[in-house]
Amino acid sequence: MIRWLLPSAAGSVELSKLIRSAHTASEQSIFFAVVIGPDCPMPGMDCRRALVRDHDELTDILMASHVVLLGQTLRQAMIRSVLAGLGLLLGKRMSYETDPSPSVLAKAISTQLGIPAGSLRKKLLAAGILDAAEFDV
Repeated sequence: MIRWLLPSAAGSVELSKLIRSAHTASEQSIFFAVVIGPDCPMPGMDCRRALVRDHDELTDILMASHVVLLGQTLRQAMIRSVLAGLGLLLGKRMSYETDPSPSVLAKAISTQLGIPAGSLRKKLLAAGILDAAEFDV
């Protein structure tokens, strides 16, 4: 799970490498989740192309992909549109859930991976992926 701070094509490539590495090390499918905060800038076209390419190359090893968009800003609405466009480009090859809150994502992770939501919450707070105020939004 990551928090998307500054979308870039290079970041997408590095993330793909990390996901592949985690898959190789664990020999298991990967549950991928991204949190996009209200201050996250819009991804440029080069980043969008990289996201499509990199996600397409990872579909065989992803168990699930989840996105949580924090906030109700115009920027978040625009990012939702970008995600919808990426989904259209990839068609059935890109399947992701847009969770309305981190709590809903935690429940999905708990259900699919058996990690207790409370334990996951502590780990996400400790890692700085979410802060306490965002978690229950």
